[in-house]
Amino acid sequence: MSGQDEWIAYVNGEYIPQSQAKVSIFDHGLLYGDGVFDSWCAWNGNLFMMDEHIDRLYRSIHFFKIDMPLSKEELSLVFLRCWAISTYPSDSMPTARRMRNMLSAR
Repeated sequence: MSGQDEWIAYVNGEYIPQSQAKVSIFDHGLLYGDGVFDSWCAWNGNLFMMDEHIDRLYRSIHFFKIDMPLSKEELSLVFLRCWAISTYPSDSMPTARRMRNMLSAR
């Protein structure tokens, strides 16, 4: 994927094409596996059970004592924006898509 036909990532406060997303080799998630992830589905442009997914992410973040600078509401807006501005090349399933969220400690 390149150019306009590319998913968008939110990394360190910036929305960037996934091909430009970089994680430091000193990222705690990379070095020690400190991080949480979740996969979501969406149908007809609506993220399925978004509030429940956010709650689960925050429970995991709290359990692993990961510093989270965003509130639940701010993180929800980040996910919605990533979803809205991402494009999907050769979109064979326009009504069903997936989103993978990965949050790591620094």
